[in-house]
Amino acid sequence: MSNIVNLQQLLGNNPFNADSQLKWKIASSFAADANDFLWRVGLLNQNRPHDTTAYFAKMYVDLLMSAECALKSLIISLSLKGETPEDAYKVARRTGHDLEKLYLKVEGRAKRRIKLLTPKQRALLMKANTIGVGYRYDISTFFFLSRESRIDRAFQRGPVSGILNYSFIMEFYAMLHDLRDLADASLKKYYGRDNSLAGVNLQKLADRQDAFYTAVGRLL
Repeated sequence: MSNIVNLQQLLGNNPFNADSQLKWKIASSFAADANDFLWRVGLLNQNRPHDTTAYFAKMYVDLLMSAECALKSLIISLSLKGETPEDAYKVARRTGHDLEKLYLKVEGRAKRRIKLLTPKQRALLMKANTIGVGYRYDISTFFFLSRESRIDRAFQRGPVSGILNYSFIMEFYAMLHDLRDLADASLKKYYGRDNSLAGVNLQKLADRQDAFYTAVGRLL
């Protein structure tokens, strides 16, 4: 009996709830992805073979993916109790890559619950959202940049040159650490530590995961 009590204490004394456990898994997976993309950009920055717009474009796309994953983690962790994991996941998934739409979803859920980005950070996120993941190829960046004037390209103030440059990439990279931390903080605040290891609950969780996959597996 004492071993069971100690296990419950270790796991946070939270009653088992399969929906909460599943939401924890989804939100924590998105948060882990957000962090992995940030790590990858850090490595790309430390090992730059050249400073070209095309190379910065690859870093930029990874940063967009980090932001997207952090926001999707927040959508799940800020879901209401009555919202099923399936419904919360569909909200996050169907918003796609649009950071503005994702952030608006997060803002609606975070009101009077957690503090989000500062106005300056929010503006930076919206600026990063203006060109999207389609700018990752060398030929794409070449032709998109050719649409800008030489002066705009020289002073990095065009719609593409203003984003695909080292200064902006590093500013965006630094800000996304705060967004990642917000996702982690929300996850810990509303779901705490995973407590799915308690005996019979393993099967209950496995059954709930199977039901989730049956319902939304095509969206994964």
